Amino acid sequence: MSTEVRGTTFTGGSTTFGEPAVRPGTLADRADFLTARLTPVACRACGTEVLVRKNSAQHTSIQWTSDPASSCPRYAEQVARGGSTALLDTCPRLSDSIAQAAAEGEVPIGEEP
Repeated sequence: MSTEVRGTTFTGGSTTFGEPAVRPGTLADRADFLTARLTPVACRACGTEVLVRKNSAQHTSIQWTSDPASSCPRYAEQVARGGSTALLDTCPRLSDSIAQAAAEGEVPIGEEP
């Protein structure tokens, strides 16, 4: 069983008896949670583009659309030193770009699209 939302397919598998393991509504809810209200934002320093959702002024979700170490100089620097990108919170220049985009109304904050 699968559900497609905005070009992304979510699968839920099936039980031993061939019945859906996850209700279709649950798959749609999961897809909506993961993809709804994502807004593309480009870093104003290096141009790296990410997808962003701001649930509140304090809460920001970032979905990378490329490998951070290949597209962001800060992440590339971390990897060049032998570090892991997982250990970086985020790039401060990217955070500033997202904050500016939100302040300028380019990224909706809260439930409203």
